[in-house]
Amino acid sequence: MNIRANIAALSFITCSLPLFYLGHVTYGIACSLGSIACGLADTATLKRHRRRDIGLAVIIFFFAALAVTWLFPHSGWFTLYLAVSSFLLLMLAVISPRLGALGFASILLGIYAMILYSPSQVIWHIPAALAAGAMWYGLWQWLASAIFPYQQDRDLLFDVYRQLGKKFYAHALPLQEQPQNDHQVFIRSAKARSSFSQSFNELNQRLHQKMSAGEVSLPLTQLQNQLGLAATLAEQSRLLQFSPSGEFQQQFPTQLARMSAACNALAHYISLGAGADKSELEQIDIAALHQWPSAIEPDREQALASAFIEQLTLIIDALKHREAAQLPPPQPMTLEPPTASSEPLAFWQTIRHQCHWQSNVFRHAIRGALCLASGLMLVRSFGLEFGFWTLMTSLLVLKPNVAMTWRRFVDRLAGTLAGLLLVAFMLKWQTPIWVLPWIFCLAATVFFHTSARHYAIAVCCVTLFVFCGFSLNGEGNMILLPRLENTLLGILLPVVWVILISPGWHKKSVPKQLHQTLVGYQQLLATLQRLTDQPPSIREDSARQLQASLALCVVNDINLFDLWQGYLAEPRRNSQITETILVCSVSSNLMLRMLTRLVAKADELANAEGQRELQLTLAMITKAEKRLALLSQSRLFYGYIARHQQQVQSQLHLMQKQQDQSAIGLLRLLQSEILSFRTRSIPKSFTCLNTK
Repeated sequence: MNIRANIAALSFITCSLPLFYLGHVTYGIACSLGSIACGLADTATLKRHRRRDIGLAVIIFFFAALAVTWLFPHSGWFTLYLAVSSFLLLMLAVISPRLGALGFASILLGIYAMILYSPSQVIWHIPAALAAGAMWYGLWQWLASAIFPYQQDRDLLFDVYRQLGKKFYAHALPLQEQPQNDHQVFIRSAKARSSFSQSFNELNQRLHQKMSAGEVSLPLTQLQNQLGLAATLAEQSRLLQFSPSGEFQQQFPTQLARMSAACNALAHYISLGAGADKSELEQIDIAALHQWPSAIEPDREQALASAFIEQLTLIIDALKHREAAQLPPPQPMTLEPPTASSEPLAFWQTIRHQCHWQSNVFRHAIRGALCLASGLMLVRSFGLEFGFWTLMTSLLVLKPNVAMTWRRFVDRLAGTLAGLLLVAFMLKWQTPIWVLPWIFCLAATVFFHTSARHYAIAVCCVTLFVFCGFSLNGEGNMILLPRLENTLLGILLPVVWVILISPGWHKKSVPKQLHQTLVGYQQLLATLQRLTDQPPSIREDSARQLQASLALCVVNDINLFDLWQGYLAEPRRNSQITETILVCSVSSNLMLRMLTRLVAKADELANAEGQRELQLTLAMITKAEKRLALLSQSRLFYGYIARHQQQVQSQLHLMQKQQDQSAIGLLRLLQSEILSFRTRSIPKSFTCLNTK
């Protein structure tokens, strides 16, 4: 149910509707907007941090809104104030993510104060109403934390398992359906893995912060155990790969149907949280999965299918026989030292030291200040009605790179047009006044549940509840054209500024990330070599280092795929570059799967042959890393990769059709894959360009 979104919606509705029915529509809107801003600023994990952050937000919100209402009539001073304050508030992100969220929410609240400004009002009334809305949100959040102390963590855990279930569904997809293209299964699985990784890292960080601060309890330990199970399932799913050919599907339809049903049942069980009810797993006939027609001579593709079944059986058996964890008494962990001093002078020094062009936060703060200042000047120059919607739109659309900004651009435009279309129908049919508060509540609830992942739907809902609020204030007929023209201007400005100031094109980041990924694989093999050189009695530290290296390789591989997704979101794309990045990501993922198998079979490499093959593989990947390091610094990177792309694709198809469960065989397959990075010598132009 997402308690965070529900509490935000409940706070929004309960602080606005009573004032609407009492005839104070403007103050009701102000309180609800203050509640939204406080919800955006509320990112703390620990209880004491949350109380402090909300108290700080109330104070900053009041004075930020008061400064707006005081300086609003003076265009020059107000523009200067908006630019400077926006820059400083956005720069708070260099101190901590929590202060960064507070700074962003404070800028947004200042824009809310501009929208609600009226010369006839007492100067402190709107600031007080906005601060009161923030206090109201804090009250509801405190009640929710007291009644449901771990519900937000449980919501995140449910999302972790839901995304993991999607990954298992992706592995079951090719068993009975022929993929539309070569990489369809990989893309679907990698998208689920990327979403899983985001949710997993967020929850893992929350639990670590709580337990490091001494907030240790039995529910937290249980959550940590369940998160550990999710990590194990994710690692096991990496080896769950099989895409049958058309001939194989015609030859073994019954067997593939059983495999698909078992994998889908497992995915459904996991997506519900892998709970204690194992009846769905008990219904899976494991024995039937291993029954092959005796007259059929086993071939390599059947060996791949059998390996898939073995891995599926391993996961199902592990979940079936998983007993309730015997939890030790909770022990508080050592409190981590603070990352930054709380003294104002230390804050200022931290911000000052980040004021250079290499800082992403600094560049984003510069963009934000220029975007809002230029928007304010345009709004006042052209006298746009409700022109401060332009500033709010620009602030919400502007993101640190062009891909994220362009995605917001499209979603904001589509959501606004859809919302205005619904508003036009409501005006045409003359929606009764008593219906408007209900539409207001419904739109607000849907907004809070969709703002994080479905921004276009959230914007549509914002348009609806803004219309309802203005209609209750007698101004509903006036918002259609102003809302459209301000949205168009508001989404255009961020795109212009993010392109002018360090756009962060993803294609420029891919060579560096590909090289970093290969370096991670090189370090993993080096760690594996050290492990196999040691006697079994002293391998504990090296084994931990090996798991840490594998985890780093997984992160690098996900980052490489995320760059491909980011490139798809950019306004201008080259189909050849798109395919090149995807092939590099598929090749990296194939190497990661082989290395995962290799880590599990590390004991088989302790003999002389294993050591020799491991040494050869390490030497090959070292040469490939050096070559890729040179390529990654060249502007001719994509041209060089594209010339060998067909050869790499052929190698991928060949690798996916082979199967060797032994560690030596895996090393030899890995050597073949590494060769795809070293097909020919590097042209002299690369060396000359790098020297220059």
